[in-house]
Order: sequence, then C-alpha cells, then structure tokens
Amino acid sequence: MVAMRSRPMANAGVVTYNASLVALLNHYGVAPKACRPYRAKTKGKIERPFRYIRQDFFLARTFRDLDDLNAQFDGWRETVANPRVHATTRRVVNEAFAKERSSLTTLPALVVSRRVV
Repeated sequence: MVAMRSRPMANAGVVTYNASLVALLNHYGVAPKACRPYRAKTKGKIERPFRYIRQDFFLARTFRDLDDLNAQFDGWRETVANPRVHATTRRVVNEAFAKERSSLTTLPALVVSRRVV
C-alpha cells in the first residue's frame, strides 16, 4: 500500500501529489497547481472563503440534522453572503457571479463506488 498525501509535498523542488486527487482533477479536466511555500498571497485566495464561512455562518448556530444545516446555509448564502459587497474585489458577489456564469463549464457527474471487504 502506498501512502497518499493530501497536499503537495516539495522534495528538492519536486512536487508530489496525492494520486486520488490527481485522478479526481483529471475527471474534471483540470490540473493541480502547487502554491509556492510560505506565500500567503496565493494560498490565502484558496483558504479565505473557508474561514469566512466558518466565522460568519457556523459560529453560534445549531442544527437538528444535515437537512437543517443545508437549509440554514442556503438562507444565509442568499441573504448575507451573496448580496454583500466583497471586501477584496469591491463587487457584489451575486452580480460578479452572474457576469461569470456564461464562461463556466458544466462538470461531468462523479460516480463514487466503494468495495467493502
């Protein structure tokens, strides 16, 4: 069994990716691109939205089940997150997405199967 890494690892300037991640990205027609180590400018663009959701949505909330969580998240996204003016771009999130929508590609369905032994 080969150990899989969930993030790129640099060894003498060579990046090794998790094989499962590469297979998933190939399915969607994209290639991984490693951020340079210790470069907050590029890494932060990826991680910042998760911090925003964690701090602005999850704090001080409770959920009965997954359906309740999804319903609350949809409501928060529609009334708080997407109508806001984005702090970095200074554009309304919904309006920016509407302009970009036509250039987005529909992703193929992902079928996951597992064998339990």
